[in-house]
Amino acid sequence: MFNKYLRYYPWWMQLVLLLMMLMILGNFVIVLSTLLFPKLSGFTVDNLINLHKDSSGPIVTAALLLQGFSHISTFLIPSLLFAYLTHPRPTSYLGLKPPAKKIHLLLVALLAIGAIPVFMELLSLSHLINLGAKANEMQSKIENAEVPFLNVHTPSGFILELIIMAILPA
Repeated sequence: MFNKYLRYYPWWMQLVLLLMMLMILGNFVIVLSTLLFPKLSGFTVDNLINLHKDSSGPIVTAALLLQGFSHISTFLIPSLLFAYLTHPRPTSYLGLKPPAKKIHLLLVALLAIGAIPVFMELLSLSHLINLGAKANEMQSKIENAEVPFLNVHTPSGFILELIIMAILPA
């Protein structure tokens, strides 16, 4: 049945196949992380998921690596696999090409830095919306879990967190 590129199939079949890839890889990651990460890090998955402000450095590092593994398998692998199965030249299908002018790299960096105040203001406005006690409880739990990631003391730790928390999902 699948002896040609996915681009020759109807759009709905492409969508179904992409969603199936995402679900299969997502389940694979859950199973692999529950089996593999406790053996590699010495911490249970429950310890890695339930971080708080007093979590130790090794637990935070293991949780960061688990998140990096999750980001790679959730964002990167399915898109690359789908592009490979869809087009004979997956890099051109994804639009991966060097910028036409070097100034474009600088403009992207400046745009990203300039967007920070806008996003900060939107975040402060979103806190004004009352979604109920359960939503507030979930939000405070998420904020408490983010605190250990914000305590970076070395440049290499900052670069690792930048790559895992910002670049991989993007």
